[in-house]
Amino acid sequence: MDGCSYPRIYWSIYMPLTIPGLVSLAIFVAVASWNDFLWPLIMTSSSDLQVVSIAISSFVGEYNTNYSLMMAGAVISILPLIILYLILQRHFIEGIALTGVKG
Repeated sequence: MDGCSYPRIYWSIYMPLTIPGLVSLAIFVAVASWNDFLWPLIMTSSSDLQVVSIAISSFVGEYNTNYSLMMAGAVISILPLIILYLILQRHFIEGIALTGVKG
């Protein structure tokens, strides 16, 4: 690495070390954003613009609850997150393992 410029050191040394942590952070942020309920509820006025979490909550009525549709919607809504996790699984596990407490 003698004679490398600062950008080359950054891309060759620092970035490979930070990728697992950044992937773990990206997965946590994606899950938190995907499960957000209050902000989309406040901002959407039309039923055409509802996100999945609000659409699932619409199956709960005052006197009855349609559990079969709620569970089907929950399974369908979790599929993109499972696919994201399966694609990034190697980096995610490496990031969690590297940031763990040694003892």
